[in-house]
Amino acid sequence: MNRKTLVTIIIIILLLLAGAAVVYWFWQSRSAPPVTDGLDQLTDTARPPGLVIDELVDVEPSPERPSQDSSLTGAVYYFVERWGSYSNHSNFQNVRELEGFISPAMYERALANYQPVLFDQMADIEYEGYETKVLGLEWQETGPDNATVLVQTQRRRVTVEATEAYPQDILVRLQKQADRWIVIEAVWQEREQF
Repeated sequence: MNRKTLVTIIIIILLLLAGAAVVYWFWQSRSAPPVTDGLDQLTDTARPPGLVIDELVDVEPSPERPSQDSSLTGAVYYFVERWGSYSNHSNFQNVRELEGFISPAMYERALANYQPVLFDQMADIEYEGYETKVLGLEWQETGPDNATVLVQTQRRRVTVEATEAYPQDILVRLQKQADRWIVIEAVWQEREQF
């Protein structure tokens, strides 16, 4: 067998292997189940047994309440889901990520309440994390420069031993400062007991 034939055979084998890998990858990606974070399944626990939704009704927002796509509503959704989602291994990164969305006084209080733990000390601490998803908003008070909203959430607490899902509301007070909505206070309400 000469050298040219040997090189041709090696190239053909490599092309066949590459083609088989592409076919296998395509077949795997089509048959794999969709990846989710699991939060979409949490809302089922908040629905009362036997509740059937026959039809969806479009509801126009009243003039005194912000619409669903306003900057105020978006700020509330972002704040609550980020504020309520953290773990003891994240060194309270969620608070730092919200620095521009909360008042300076609230930011300082939050950092003072959550004593940062160095990552090298985390090996001795058991994991505990929380995920929060907003289910709905109930506007308590709205004005041109302030708003108060009760936010219904579904929370999930994850530890090494177990996972627990539960509804919990949070009362959020906001102020408009320099054309931006800033959270000035957020208070988790008492958990509902079942």
